[in-house]
Amino acid sequence: MSEITSILNEEPGFDLKPNRNDLIAEVLRIVGGQFGQIAASLVPDQRIERVIDFVEIWKDTIKNVQGEQITQNLKIDEAADLAEDAINLASRALTEERRKHIAEVLKNSLTRDEIGFDGKKKLMSIVAELSDTEIVLLSSMDLWATEEDEFYKRHNAIFEIEPATFGMSQDEYAGETMLEEYYGNLGRLNLATDTREPTRLGRLVLTYLSLDRESRVPGDF
Repeated sequence: MSEITSILNEEPGFDLKPNRNDLIAEVLRIVGGQFGQIAASLVPDQRIERVIDFVEIWKDTIKNVQGEQITQNLKIDEAADLAEDAINLASRALTEERRKHIAEVLKNSLTRDEIGFDGKKKLMSIVAELSDTEIVLLSSMDLWATEEDEFYKRHNAIFEIEPATFGMSQDEYAGETMLEEYYGNLGRLNLATDTREPTRLGRLVLTYLSLDRESRVPGDF
C-alpha cells in the first residue's frame, strides 16, 4: 500500500467550523506529504472559507475512490505539489462549481496513469487559465446527442447570445465579442480547432475534469 493510499483510507474527522490550524491538519490528512505546511503559508485568512468548502468538496469527490485506484506512479511529494496547485486555485475560486472542477482534476491526477507528473502539472495550469464559460464551451464539443437539449437549456445564457449584425450598438456587440474571445482562448491553448471541435489535448482536459462523455454520469449537465 502506498503512502498516498494509506492517507486516503483514513477515516475523516473534519469539524464543519474548524479554525485555521484544524483546516490545515485536515488537508494534510487527506492529501499527505507537506501539504498542510504549504497551505498554511499560501492561503490568506480572507480566503480560508473557500478552502474549507474545497476540502468538503474534495472529501465528497474521493469518497468512492478505493485504495487500489490510487496511482503507484506518483510520489508523495509529487502528490503534495499537485495539491499545492489545487489549494492555490481553490482559494481564488469564486464559485462552488469552480472548486468542484479543481477537485476533479486533483482526483484524476491521483488516480490516472496515462500521463506523468509534469503532464498533470500542465493540465492543472491549463485549467487555471480557463474561465467557467470556456469550460462550458469546451464541454459542449463533447456531448452525446441525447444530452444536447438539456445542456443548451441549462447554459442558455451563453448559447443564446445574439450574433453580431450590421447596425448593432457597441453594447449589443459585447456578448458576441466576448464569446469569440472565449473560443479564441480555447484555440490559443490548443484545446479546440477552428471548426470548434476538441483537440486531443482538449479531450484530455475534459477527461481530467470528468466532463468527457465517456466518464460523465448521465444528468451531470
